[in-house]
Amino acid sequence: MRKRGRSDIASLLTGDEAALLEAALFEGEAAQAAWRRWFAACGSDLSGREALIGEPRARVLAALRLAPLVAKNLGRHGEVPRELAGIASHEHRRARLHALGLVARAAELIAVMSAHDVPVIVLKGVSLATRYYRDFGLRTMSDVDVLVPPEAVPEALAVLHQRGFAPTEAIPADAWPPTATTVNLASRAIVHGVGFRDPRGLELDLHWAALPTNCARTCDARFWERKVPLTLAGSPLAFALCPEHELVHAIVHGLRWNETPSYRWVADAMTVLAATSIDWDEVEREARSRRMSMTVALGLTLLSERFAAAVPRATIDALWEAIGPVDRLRHAHLVHPWDRKKTPTLIAMDLWRFVDGLPVDEAMRVAARYAAFRVNPSGDWHAFPRELLRKLARIG
Repeated sequence: MRKRGRSDIASLLTGDEAALLEAALFEGEAAQAAWRRWFAACGSDLSGREALIGEPRARVLAALRLAPLVAKNLGRHGEVPRELAGIASHEHRRARLHALGLVARAAELIAVMSAHDVPVIVLKGVSLATRYYRDFGLRTMSDVDVLVPPEAVPEALAVLHQRGFAPTEAIPADAWPPTATTVNLASRAIVHGVGFRDPRGLELDLHWAALPTNCARTCDARFWERKVPLTLAGSPLAFALCPEHELVHAIVHGLRWNETPSYRWVADAMTVLAATSIDWDEVEREARSRRMSMTVALGLTLLSERFAAAVPRATIDALWEAIGPVDRLRHAHLVHPWDRKKTPTLIAMDLWRFVDGLPVDEAMRVAARYAAFRVNPSGDWHAFPRELLRKLARIG
């Protein structure tokens, strides 16, 4: 199993991605050499990025997000290269100003939700920048991600509506509030959260499941039990994931397939590891309970073997040994491109993430609605029988 894992690890990063991360995370000449290697391969795209389209543009935009962190690291171990200094300074200033505005408005919203007894865990960029990077210019973000308990979704949606937020996703008009069987009509995917935008341009993703792999209402129980206080813009009303869960969250979200390269998760995870001590038993417990041992084992092995992270070998070995069929299917579902047709096995896993741990009667209701949406994603119940017959005929 471990041999297979190492071969899988080699495919997680391209040579260019690894070089840029090494420039951001390594020390001394190793970091400088990594930057020279990356710039020789990709640097010519930076000056012409406005004209780029498709994959080259996505690659450069992903690199720009790391530029401030690379410049800070290279500056600690020598001089910041001239070709990087101006770009990194601009990106740092832009990211910091944008983040400060996001955080101030998010703090206002969280205060209102708190007044309505809706607890909020802040996820991803805002939490990472506040607690670990401690510099909003080093961790760029375009929106705010928040997690609320499933039972608090109707109240949270009411608060958002009252504050002028409008959904940015194609959710059927008769499917409010969204649930674990609501479909985003644009992507034909079952949602575990909905994106919103307010009149001032604040983009906020409201989640009722922290991870796309585990969406049943009880899956985040330990996330809520072990949450820690988070102060935003002077307001102490928000919460964040504990460091162990922040690490698991970063790995799983980072390894998820995305149109835009998402290798920044390595820098996020390494920053968490550098900033605090980790209870590795809790990391292992959470990965096992979510049946995500394969994904977390891959992530931790990469961090340990490629970036010298201080991850106990016993933890990595235990996770590799814990991998079972469900862990493999969850990982396959996680990395499967959203825009490609799923196999019947992956469709089954797509459903399983919503019913895992539910009582049998409730799981059957969720499964029935999921099957109906799979056959007819538009949610037009009058068309359901016709769509079902058409798809069965195609199979025959």
